[in-house]
Amino acid sequence: MVDMQVSESLHYKTLLCTEMCVSADDSERMKQVFFENLLANQTITTNRNERKRKNELTNG
Repeated sequence: MVDMQVSESLHYKTLLCTEMCVSADDSERMKQVFFENLLANQTITTNRNERKRKNELTNG
């Protein structure tokens, strides 16, 4: 009985995931875009901190 419930639950979750991710390629592309944006944000923050540090050294 429990096995059947687990199986139905997994099947339902698989269907939901399939509806949300049209294809595996879309899912991979979404991950790629996420990490590209994360890297870009990290680069912007690093550059901003570097400029701030240079300004403090110049003006300080």
